[in-house]
Amino acid sequence: VRIRCKQLCVSTFFQSHTPVRSLGFTSAIPGEGKSFLARVAAEALADDDSVAVTLLECNWEHPSFSTDFKLAPGPGLAEWLRQECSLDAIRRQTQHNLTVIPAGESKNNTVGLLRAFHQHGVLDVLTRPNEVIIVDLPSVTTTPYGQLAASMVDSLILVVRMGVTPESYIT
Repeated sequence: VRIRCKQLCVSTFFQSHTPVRSLGFTSAIPGEGKSFLARVAAEALADDDSVAVTLLECNWEHPSFSTDFKLAPGPGLAEWLRQECSLDAIRRQTQHNLTVIPAGESKNNTVGLLRAFHQHGVLDVLTRPNEVIIVDLPSVTTTPYGQLAASMVDSLILVVRMGVTPESYIT
């Protein structure tokens, strides 16, 4: 899985005629493994010393990065978007070339947060030249803000579990 995720990222970020700096992972329904694959892709790509990667969590329905990466309590994307903290406060370096930004507390205002994020632009959370961003997004059909979140990245991966996701949801 790790090798395939890295191949996918390299072909998306570095072999396209159109510059791509943000890649989102979404699914039609929850439980497809999009957060897992976003994390594996970011970690695999960051293993290459020449690539700085930020892994951004925009899934306020099921946030997991604080636990997965054993991050100390602190602000996340939501707090930065509400201007309650600085960008440095939400960027958590977990390995040499990998920075994780947890979702933070949405306070039941996910649409407002995404509108603010859209005004900033997804690349505003990056601080290094040539840094790329991988975004863990919510499911597009079961989350009210899923389609809005998915529209903010340059390129999108739709994660599907064969035999689980109804074909009509994929379409």
